[in-house]
Amino acid sequence: MFELIMLTIALIIISLLAMESVRSKIRLRRISVALLQSEINREAIEKKLLEVLASRDSSSVEQTDGFLKFVSESRDAAFKYIEVVQESLRSLEEALVLLNNTSVKAADRKRAIEIIENAIKNLPDDI
Repeated sequence: MFELIMLTIALIIISLLAMESVRSKIRLRRISVALLQSEINREAIEKKLLEVLASRDSSSVEQTDGFLKFVSESRDAAFKYIEVVQESLRSLEEALVLLNNTSVKAADRKRAIEIIENAIKNLPDDI
């Protein structure tokens, strides 16, 4: 009797393992098909991209020149902005020195407020 129960359990386990094996093969096949389809799509996109790149003409060179000019002007403006901000930050140090005195004179307080307001003007609007 015990052997019959063990045999039945073994057959059930083998059946479950066989079913899981079939499921795994089906999943593997689906993944393989999806991978193959994605590779086909990638090749199609690559081919289309190469066609688009090949069809570009000299207008792209003109656009590139315009873009480079824009980048150069933007860089110059950014450097100028950085210099202005750095100068205002250096002047903030002066304002802090003026305000750290135990007896702050009205003129010193006014000068410190002007320095701080100037530094705040240089901050971006979205802050």
